[in-house]
Amino acid sequence: MKKILYILIITAFTFAACTKTEETLLPITESKIIVFDYSKIDAISQSGATISSRLVSLNQENVQEYGVLISRFESGKYGKEEQITLGKGIKIGPLSYSFAPKGGLKSSDRYTIGFYIQTDKGFYRSASVLIRWNNISVEPADMKAVRTGDKITINGNFDGVDESYLIRNSNYQSIIPYEISSDKKKLTYEVPKTNLPHGSTLEFYLQNISSNGPNNGFPDYESYALPRVKIAATIDPIILNNIYFITPIILTGQNLPDRYQEATDLFLIVNGIKVKYQNPLNLNEIAGLKGNTFKIGYHNGINEVIFPNAVQLILPNGADMIFNKSVVHPKTSLQVSGMRFNQLFYNSPFTVQFGEQAASQGQLNYDESILVQVPDVNNGSYAVSINSPYYDKIISKNKIEVRKLILNQIETKTAYVGDQIKINGTFLDGIEYGLSLNDIDLYDKKVNNGTMSFKIPDQKEGKANIKIYYYGTHEQVYGEGNLSFTIEKSMISSVSPLQAYPGDLITVKGKGLKHAEQVFLGGHYVQIVNRTDESFQFLAPSNFMQAKGRVTININEGVIQSDDYIEIR
Repeated sequence: MKKILYILIITAFTFAACTKTEETLLPITESKIIVFDYSKIDAISQSGATISSRLVSLNQENVQEYGVLISRFESGKYGKEEQITLGKGIKIGPLSYSFAPKGGLKSSDRYTIGFYIQTDKGFYRSASVLIRWNNISVEPADMKAVRTGDKITINGNFDGVDESYLIRNSNYQSIIPYEISSDKKKLTYEVPKTNLPHGSTLEFYLQNISSNGPNNGFPDYESYALPRVKIAATIDPIILNNIYFITPIILTGQNLPDRYQEATDLFLIVNGIKVKYQNPLNLNEIAGLKGNTFKIGYHNGINEVIFPNAVQLILPNGADMIFNKSVVHPKTSLQVSGMRFNQLFYNSPFTVQFGEQAASQGQLNYDESILVQVPDVNNGSYAVSINSPYYDKIISKNKIEVRKLILNQIETKTAYVGDQIKINGTFLDGIEYGLSLNDIDLYDKKVNNGTMSFKIPDQKEGKANIKIYYYGTHEQVYGEGNLSFTIEKSMISSVSPLQAYPGDLITVKGKGLKHAEQVFLGGHYVQIVNRTDESFQFLAPSNFMQAKGRVTININEGVIQSDDYIEIR
C-alpha cells in the first residue's frame, strides 16, 4: 500500500513539473542617471559667492536629501568636505547656493563647492567650482541685445585681474581681448563675430587658467560669469536699383535668422511699413504698399536703420500696349499685351479703364498679357488705361473702337420656309453670332461684309421674331432692334405631267417645299427622289388603285394640296 501511495505522489509531482507555463513579458523602463549641468560662479565679492548649476534628470529616484559639499584648501591640500543639507524638495531645473563664510573671503582662501543628491539608490554629485577671492567681482546686469562688433562695458571690481585671465564665450569660438579702466571698476570687450542666428543667447566668462595650483591647474581655476547678451542681426545695404515689382530682394548681412526661424523682434521696414523679417523680401506681398520708389531698412531690437539708396521699380510705358482687336462689342473680352504684365503687376491689384469708364479688374495671363472685359460704353474710340497703386496711370497710345450691335430692319416682309433672309447691322467680321427665331436658337453664324444671311427653317406659318446675339465674356448680349417678318403657308403652284404611267417622274413646284417629307398621291404615300428649294419629284406609283388623285403634303404643322389631279394610266 505504501508503495502505491509513493508512486501516486511521484506521478503528481511529475505532472505538475510538465505543465506548460506561459511567459510574461515585463515592460522595459528607460532610465537615465541623475545628471548635473556644469557649475559656475554667478557672483563673487569679499563677503562671499553665489554658485549655480542645473539638474538635468532625476531618473524617478526617491530623493532623501540634497545640498552642497564644501572643501577648504589648507596646508597645500583640500580638507575634508563639509556636507550642508538644503532639504528634500528638489526639482529638475536651476540650482543656486549663496556661500558666505564667516569673516568673508580672504585672498589666501580657496574653496571648492559642488551640489549633491542622496537618493534611495545612490549618492550623486556635480562638478565643483573653485572659490578664490582675488579681489574680483562682477555686478549683475540684465541681458541686452548686441551686434557683433559692439563693445560691452560691465561694472565690478577687477583689481585682481592680471594677464592670466582671459574672456571666452559660451561656444569657445574665440579668446576675446578686453580692457580694464584705470580705476579697475569697468571691464570692456568687443562682441566677436559669430555664426549664431539672430536672437541666440551668447554667454561670456572671465577665466583664470593658471596652472600654478594643485593638479596641474585643475580644479584650481576660476570662472566668472559675465552678463549674457542676445545676438542681433545686421542687414547690408541693398545694392539693387531698378527692379520689377515681382523681383525678390535677396538680403545679406550678419547673424541673419535661419530660413525656417521666425524672428519675433527683427522687422523689415518698407516706406515706413513694418513687416516680419523675410528673406528674400517680396515687395508684392506687402499689404498697403504704394508708390514705385521704396526706402528700405530694418529694426533689430536695438535700433532702426534706413538705407540711403532707394529701390526704384521699372516703370511701364503705355505706348507699348498692343490689342488683339481694333474694334470690339461691349461686354466682350479684350487681350492686351506688349508689356511684361506678370513682372509689373503680379499679386497686386489693378483696374482697367476705357476712357473714364471702369472695366473689370484685369486678369493676368501666363503669356505676359492681361484679359479685360470691355465695359458697356457708348459707341466711340477709347484709350485704355491701367490704374495701380504702384505706378502713375498707364495710358495706351492706340485706341479701341467700341461698337454696339444695332440691327437694321429687314426689307423682306413675307417669306416662305427655305427662303434666304438677309440682315444688316453693325456686325463685326470674324465674330460668331447666335440667331434665334421665335425664341428658338437656330444658328451660330459668321457675317460677311457686315451682312448676316440665313434660310428660314421648317416653321409654322405666321409672324416670326428674330433675335441676334453675340457671346460676351460672361453672357449672351443681344443686339438692339426688333426684327420680324411673316412666314407664309407653303403652297403647291403646279404638278406635271397630269397624266403619267407607273414609274414616270412627277414634278411638284411651289413655295416653302424645302422640308416636305410626307407626300401622298390620292392618299398613297410616295417617295421623294429629287429635291430643290422650291420643287421636288417622285415616281408615279405602280399599284395606284384610283384613276386620278391630288398631291397632298403634311408640312409646317398643316396640310397643303394641289389644285390639279394626276391621272395614272
